[in-house]
Amino acid sequence: MKNGVFDLFLVLIFLLNSGRGNAQEGINVTAGIGLPEMLNLGLRMQFERTQIGIAFGTVPGSDSNFTISSDFYYHFGGRSELTSIQPWFFKTGLTYMSTENEWRRETSFLIVPRIGREFNISSKFGVALEAGFLVILSEHEKVKKENPSTYFGDFDLDFTGLVLPSAGLNIFYRF
Repeated sequence: MKNGVFDLFLVLIFLLNSGRGNAQEGINVTAGIGLPEMLNLGLRMQFERTQIGIAFGTVPGSDSNFTISSDFYYHFGGRSELTSIQPWFFKTGLTYMSTENEWRRETSFLIVPRIGREFNISSKFGVALEAGFLVILSEHEKVKKENPSTYFGDFDLDFTGLVLPSAGLNIFYRF
């Protein structure tokens, strides 16, 4: 799975780079940590005040826990001395999350709206902080075997519609 995700990441860099002339700032490469994105790598394409992006996340050392996120950003408010892009942004996106261990496999679709701010260190490099919430749109759990350490056994609880806090920290580089 990891090799396929890396190959897809390289193809996306190539495809986004080929359309670079249409964007005000071009491509942003990101790395970050967040809930639900885990440790992640991503690409964003800038179109004046908006960005579209995709990110792939995982837990280090795990082959079976991952996320795939697609996001839309709208920049507004404030000014930066280092770039023409407004530093405040609203972000919303869909995230597919899969977690698996020897007892169960869980998959979820989430919507993740946030508000955030970019802090530009140079015209090309910066840090973004964002906070908001996530809503579980759907989830599926498959129990593989009974977990002997659970006191009450395996419950199939439905958390669809549950709202939880969400936050992220990203570093980015603009090409």
